[in-house]
Amino acid sequence: MDREYLEKNNVKFVRGNCDYLGSKELQLEFKGRKIYVVHGDNYNVKMDLQRLVYRSMEIETNYTFYGHTHIPNMVKQDNLTLINPGAYKDGYYVVIDDEYVTFYLKSMVYRKFKISW
Repeated sequence: MDREYLEKNNVKFVRGNCDYLGSKELQLEFKGRKIYVVHGDNYNVKMDLQRLVYRSMEIETNYTFYGHTHIPNMVKQDNLTLINPGAYKDGYYVVIDDEYVTFYLKSMVYRKFKISW
């Protein structure tokens, strides 16, 4: 998918460390919850998530989506949930509905978590 396709279909995205178009971060709201979306390279997420946790707390977000490691992950800390959907180019993605965060590898569900918005 290219930027034109994403924008035409109202898909929200941030640019990665090798990208030149798009925002470095987004702050959104969904069902009254604050959502922060960031690639993660500027927060050193390959080492640990602490800087990203501090940034998330600073902007008072409930859910932070990040990438850069290409490794799917979900961490809950107090009122904050951090989600890395993995790398789409490797077949990873996440679908979030009213009740679940579901991690996929291609079309196969491999992790599913109950979530309450």
